[in-house]
Amino acid sequence: MDFNDIINERNCKVLEQHCFEKLNCKHYTPDELKAIILSIHYSYSLLHLNIRSLNRHHDDLLSLLANIDHRFNVIGRSETWINERSYLNTLNLDGYALYNRNRSGRPGGGVCLYVNSLYSVCVCDDLFIDDGYSDSLFVEINVNNGKNLILGVIYRPPDCDINSFKNKLDELLNCINKTNKNCYILGDFNIDLAKENSLKNDFINALYASSFFPTINIYTRETESSKSVIDNIIMNIHNACFDSGVILSDITDHFPIVLFIDIAKKINEVPLKTKVKVLNEKNLMNLSENLRDKTWDSVYSCKSPDAAYNVLIEEITDSINSTIPEKITKCAVGDQKVWLTRGILKSVKKKNTLYKRYIQNSTDENKEEYTKHKNKLTHVIRISKRKHYSEEEGLLHHPYNSARLVDNGLPVT
Repeated sequence: MDFNDIINERNCKVLEQHCFEKLNCKHYTPDELKAIILSIHYSYSLLHLNIRSLNRHHDDLLSLLANIDHRFNVIGRSETWINERSYLNTLNLDGYALYNRNRSGRPGGGVCLYVNSLYSVCVCDDLFIDDGYSDSLFVEINVNNGKNLILGVIYRPPDCDINSFKNKLDELLNCINKTNKNCYILGDFNIDLAKENSLKNDFINALYASSFFPTINIYTRETESSKSVIDNIIMNIHNACFDSGVILSDITDHFPIVLFIDIAKKINEVPLKTKVKVLNEKNLMNLSENLRDKTWDSVYSCKSPDAAYNVLIEEITDSINSTIPEKITKCAVGDQKVWLTRGILKSVKKKNTLYKRYIQNSTDENKEEYTKHKNKLTHVIRISKRKHYSEEEGLLHHPYNSARLVDNGLPVT
């Protein structure tokens, strides 16, 4: 049956109110978005990015969030490339609880959600895309005196069978509708909504048929030869005012996307707890000895830098997990990445300006100026980060400081 045949009168009104072509979605630099946030009214704010390795780009994410200077309620990530051996404490964000779902059976992929740590959240194990290829994760957030909120993140890989995905997506959306709860789904769907073809039309019609609609209609990914709209945030809330946008950021070739929603009901805020590693001289000594005893043959035998990096992280993670115990503590509320100094944030703003100039006018001169500044900034950030964690708690001259620096994401207790 054609999707157009099952769109009822109510969904036609949704189509009219939230017509894809008429969405007021814009591109922003981080500085421009920061200014816009101060001028709009919203209840919730969401951000999503195809991160293409959370390990590799976690510091870039921290810089972006510090530059925007806004605490999003939920941050979604696709293509996290996290596996069961990844050490999640190095990927935490202060003030957020991390929920992740690794890809099973194949490398790459994976999705995660950073949710405000003050929210009461439960994972919805019964909600997922069951097509054998896509990655998905859904959680439910408690809302004061109103419908609970369902939040999800989906990554559909390009090699996923499109018909199977559409069928499973239809089943998922119908299942969500039966709960009678508000829902936002963030993700990289790898369906280009910039193209006029049956693939785009079938996808959008499938959303409308289930009372969902997309909020992003401008390009979210740019290469040297193409621009595409493959990342989106879809929702089923028709009576809410919202502002959506795409952030011009160079973290990956996908741009971060944002959504600000203005509705009446607020989310309950309750303190949550998390696990942190216990760092002291004895544990650091055990870790140092464990690292010293490794042969590192698995790293040296890799045939590419990327593979060597991933194996190195896995080896270090194994050592950390086997030598440093954990304890339960309250989640932090505020950002504490003090190595992102004012000077660095000012330099990040300049980099964003140079990047915008380059993508708007891709000359060799603009590319060289942007690349030169970006490389210098990356070097300065690494030095600042190393200096901060070296000096923290008097570990500057500690004989086991090298291990502390490697695991720079560990909360100190």
